[in-house]
Amino acid sequence: MLESLHTIKSDLERTALHMERLSLAMAGHLVFLAQRGGHIDGLDVQEHIDAIDSSIKALRTAAATIDKPSPAVQACAVSTRLHKAVLARGA
Repeated sequence: MLESLHTIKSDLERTALHMERLSLAMAGHLVFLAQRGGHIDGLDVQEHIDAIDSSIKALRTAAATIDKPSPAVQACAVSTRLHKAVLARGA
């Protein structure tokens, strides 16, 4: 079953929000580990947080582009309008 672009955009935005909450939870976990003392691998946790944040940015960028036609689609639309205008003149 094909999903509508609106549904896909909504899914991307919802996933980004979920991942943002996960990132915040992991940041809280990192603070907890640091305050508890002992051996912590904060760098490893921070790398995971950074990777999640990067994915969030990519999801939101993808969602933002759904409402906007690509440059190729825009160029095709302009070409089609010009073609129709030329045909209308000749008719």
